[in-house]
Amino acid sequence: MRPESWAYSQHGQGPDLVCLHGWGTQGDIFIPLVDELVQGFRVTTLDLPGHGHTPCGAGLDLDRAAARLGTILETLAGPKPWLLGWSLGGMIALDLARQSPDSLTGLVLISTTPRFVAGPNWAAGMEAAAFQQFAHNLLDDPQATVKRFLALQTLDDGEGRRALRQLQQGSPWPTPDPDCLAGGLDILREIDLRPALDQMRLPVLLIQGGRDRVVLPQAAEYLAERLPDSRLLNLPRAGHAPFLTAPAECAQAIRRFLDER
Repeated sequence: MRPESWAYSQHGQGPDLVCLHGWGTQGDIFIPLVDELVQGFRVTTLDLPGHGHTPCGAGLDLDRAAARLGTILETLAGPKPWLLGWSLGGMIALDLARQSPDSLTGLVLISTTPRFVAGPNWAAGMEAAAFQQFAHNLLDDPQATVKRFLALQTLDDGEGRRALRQLQQGSPWPTPDPDCLAGGLDILREIDLRPALDQMRLPVLLIQGGRDRVVLPQAAEYLAERLPDSRLLNLPRAGHAPFLTAPAECAQAIRRFLDER
């Protein structure tokens, strides 16, 4: 495998839907959702650099990831695919839509925020001190930090926790590369896509868990207000990974939204 290639899995036939996972996980986390969508779509799941079966290579940064993702879409998917991004993957998807809107038909953003860390005029993010402590812990013990982060994603979400445990037991996940984990944290620390939202004309489906402890529901509400052609599905009982909590409901919403467009 070339250093800049990304591992992928592809299933089904039909319109192309490409899925991009979040920090510290891998494309296999979408398996319950893929199982619901393969009847009617060709679904491609990708592993970010340093995650799953993709080598870290030159590292993980926003510009390189968005550029490489654009090339991968041209190779693996038909013209103008739909792009689904979750958490960090959603931020990368938003950035690609900002840079190359003509390369996509639209977006599905799950548990996505335009700015991850709280700051001036932005209270819907993780406090800077808490984020800095999280980054510090990563340097001390990457494996334990990722494990704690995965636990946080399904806190107060028993169904999501069971689904995540089953996925990891079925096929143990490789530990992500520490350098690419740190690169992903740099993206989360620095990115602020709020100024670009008003100019985005692509259709966007937003899916948000009401019990999300990583990306606050207020962030999804902000995106719904600012993105001109968007729809928000709020799942009150779901945490940060609503596609694990309610894969059939998420798939139904995705199928309906894409069919309408």
